[in-house]
Order: sequence, then structure tokens, then C-alpha cells
Amino acid sequence: MSSPHTRVVACPRMVETVLQPIEVHVLCGTTRSGVDNRRPPIMSPRRLWIISWIFKLIPPSRGHVLKARLLRWAGAEIGRNVQIMSSVRVLGDFSLVLGDYCSIGHEALLTGPRGSSIVLEDHVMVGMRTVLVTGSHRFSVDGPCIEKEGVSADIRICGGAAVSTGSIIVPGITVGRMAHVAAGAVVTRDVPEYCRVGGVPARHIRDLRDPR
Repeated sequence: MSSPHTRVVACPRMVETVLQPIEVHVLCGTTRSGVDNRRPPIMSPRRLWIISWIFKLIPPSRGHVLKARLLRWAGAEIGRNVQIMSSVRVLGDFSLVLGDYCSIGHEALLTGPRGSSIVLEDHVMVGMRTVLVTGSHRFSVDGPCIEKEGVSADIRICGGAAVSTGSIIVPGITVGRMAHVAAGAVVTRDVPEYCRVGGVPARHIRDLRDPR
């Protein structure tokens, strides 16, 4: 019988054996212009919980192929050459689509309820400790509490955009193609393409196509 101090370590060969029967889903509709608009399948919270423990055993900036395969197992659609740091947290039974060459930084949080989706198109960069959340609540002064039933809305980060460290993307936001969300911003409105925004709430800073 094992002692209370016994450590269980999953080696890559063991994880590969466990995942051997799993069908790998290919991200369909990903092109140079981004991911298509169809509704992807929802993820399994139970499998995401298992994945969260496996991620703890993988060095932070290694094993990206394995981490992508694990998220596919949970129901996400993952493109090619995606980099996901091991401390990234994915919570909920929402739909997740990551295009080709996406990167998600240390301790980022992606979360949402059933019926919502988070889509990162090709070449999107999400910085460390960034929060992307599709769930919120309706607020009303009626009744004993200001916070009412839950609501949700999709998030889409378009191709080539970057969301920098510590930013928060609230439900229903689209960040346009090649746009930049500055560090620490709270994005409450859609961000036009080629635009930099920053602050709380995020406001327009400059058009990145303008020479400086």
C-alpha cells in the first residue's frame, strides 16, 4: 500500500499510451484569413480537470505538441504549431478554437459557460496572466441582490492580433485583425483592426498603420 507521501509522476511514454486511441481532430476552415464562423463542439470539463493535473508535470515552455493533443482530447480545435504554456488554465464547457501559430502565455485564463466560444485566429498572441472570459451576469436593482442570472457572449481574437500581459477581454468582444491590446487593459468594446488600445476601460491609442 502506498504511503501518504508517495509521488505519482507521469512520463511522456505513459501519457502517449493513454492518448493512443484518441482521434485527433483537425482544425477545419483555417486559412490565411483566419478561422471559419461555424460553431465548434463544446469541451468536457471532466477531461479539462484531468488535463490540468497533467499540465503540472510538463515543463512550462515545453511539450506544446502534447498539450495541444490533450486539449483536442477535451474537445478543443487546435491548429498547427500552437504554443501553450503549462500554467495556462482552461475552465468550463465552452467551445475553444485556436488557429495556426497561436501562443498563450504563462498563467493565462480562458473560461466560459456552455453555449459560448473563444476563437483565436491564426498568429494570435495572448500574453501572460491575460483573462478571456465569455460569462457574466445580468445586473438589476430589483430583488435582494444586484447580480442576476448568468449570461454569455463569444470572444474572437482575429488574425495577427496581440493581447498583452494582464489584459482582460470581457464577453462579446472582437479584437480586430493585427490589433494590439496594451498590457493591463480591460477591453469592453470591440477593437478595430490595426488599432492599439489601452487603459481601463480600454481606449484608442493609435492606428498602427500610421508611421511614427
